[in-house]
Amino acid sequence: MTIVLLIILLLVTVAMVAVILMQRSEGGALGIGGGGPGGMMSGAGAANLLTRTTMFLGIAFMGICIVLAIFSGADTRNQSIIEQTTEEEGGLFDFDALDEIPADEAPAEDAPAEDPPADAPSLPGR
Repeated sequence: MTIVLLIILLLVTVAMVAVILMQRSEGGALGIGGGGPGGMMSGAGAANLLTRTTMFLGIAFMGICIVLAIFSGADTRNQSIIEQTTEEEGGLFDFDALDEIPADEAPAEDAPAEDPPADAPSLPGR
């Protein structure tokens, strides 16, 4: 459902940008072209239609954003992002396996710990 709403939001956004760019400039400081009489659409009817379309697209944009915010807030759990992704993707890492590792087990006999070289700096507490 979220993906469908995101696609609709993208389409509404593109449509709103296109409608805003088609509107006649009123000669403001940021208007390009100065709003001369040779615009693409002229007359009060076209301006009224574009203004209404912009209003409806803006309302749709805000409504979809609010619905997406509600959906994302309802999906929050008290888990870390890593735990959420492992549940969704079928488990990249098994956190329960960490509990099964005994902490008091000695290292393997065939891999003895090496002593540091004599010229290595000493660590505090050793």
